Formats: sequence, C-alpha cells, structure tokens
Amino acid sequence: MTTGLEPALAHYFAATNEHDIAEMVAAFAEEAVVRDEEQEHRGLVAFLCWNETTIEKYDYRVDPIDSSRIGAKTKSK
Repeated sequence: MTTGLEPALAHYFAATNEHDIAEMVAAFAEEAVVRDEEQEHRGLVAFLCWNETTIEKYDYRVDPIDSSRIGAKTKSK
C-alpha cells in the first residue's frame, strides 16, 4: 500500500482488504455520502448495506497507487 496516506485512509483501506465492514463503516460520519457504480449511498446504514453487497458480489482488494491533497480533501488513485 502506498505510504503517505492519511492515517484514516490507510486504516480504511486495510479494513477494506480484510473485508472488515465494522472498521470500514467506522471511518465515516453518519451523514457521509459515497458514490460508486453509478449509485449514491447516504448515511452509515446505506454504507453498511452497500459494503455487505459488494463483498458478496466481488472478491476484491484495493491498493492505492497515489494520493494527493487539495485543501482539506485527499484524493487516492
């Protein structure tokens, strides 16, 4: 995994690769909005359901190759 990620992002990606939904969800605020696969998921319950479905649907791993900051936002590739 790319070094230099914000600790919260590094923790999220590690939890994602372990398919640890509780730790993945812990990284987000209640009002979080996630857009993936042309769908929008609002709030922790929606985020939880989306991750459960994604884990059932795909055998995946994420390995960010780059990250950058623009103001208060961090973008990972």
